[in-house]
Amino acid sequence: MLGAPRLSLFRPILPILVPLLGLFGCSASQAPTPKPAAPFVTPDSSAQIQAMADKYAKIVADGGWPEVPKGRIKKGSKGKQVAILNQRLFVEGYLQAAATQGEFQQVFTSATEDALKRFQVNHGLSASGVIDGVTLSALNVPAQQRLNTIKANIP
Repeated sequence: MLGAPRLSLFRPILPILVPLLGLFGCSASQAPTPKPAAPFVTPDSSAQIQAMADKYAKIVADGGWPEVPKGRIKKGSKGKQVAILNQRLFVEGYLQAAATQGEFQQVFTSATEDALKRFQVNHGLSASGVIDGVTLSALNVPAQQRLNTIKANIP
């Protein structure tokens, strides 16, 4: 997804970039040090992706998730938009059920903010805890489309 590039995207080309830093007046000590990355595919990757596909198939069968309406929603906001956001984050597992009921149903709480930040991080977005255009677009990808993407990636 869109957002700030992650260092992990550049790990494969760091050995090429580090010598080039000298051309721009930088030393290798100023270059980011790559951290060991976990392998993308492990012996149980197929089973993990299949479990995720099963989870999303249930979400789709249950009707998917609501579309979050456009508008400025942030911590402290109240109203129907927030109730829809809380429900959306709950359906995908980012927020507990308590945030979708009772007095907190229509309130953008710290729990909502934390859930939104986790969603943003998982989608490669800047973890601001505020709904901007890219976050809204990612939230509103239909559940069926997410399921299709997961299924296409089962090894």
